[in-house]
Amino acid sequence: MDTFVWSPQIGAEGETKFAQLKAQFGDGYAVRVADGLNNISDSWPLSFTGESDEVFPIRDFLESHADGRAFFWTAPGREQAGLYTAAGLKFKSLGGGLYTLTVTLEQTFKPGFRYNGEAQYDGTRQYWSN
Repeated sequence: MDTFVWSPQIGAEGETKFAQLKAQFGDGYAVRVADGLNNISDSWPLSFTGESDEVFPIRDFLESHADGRAFFWTAPGREQAGLYTAAGLKFKSLGGGLYTLTVTLEQTFKPGFRYNGEAQYDGTRQYWSN
């Protein structure tokens, strides 16, 4: 499994979603429970700006995973790598040999996945050590 190794521009802002099921009752009472084993997932819109030798390898990596294959990435503020996918990207020429690439990395999960004997499930969320 490949690893996404590039650092995004400063100011990357991720979103964590909690998948929950809710039963609402007529008296205003509601019950919520986690929806599935991995009910917490991250999404990260990222930007990369630089010259062709900095940005083109990122584009090539993401395009090589256009078939939906996941890759390892360690999100800002996380200690362990998770599995992520990208559904597309935006690529912009700024002129003067500079380019900007933007992409949203979405966390994904694969039950029981092990990587080279080093990946360890942490027991609560499906993360693996770097």
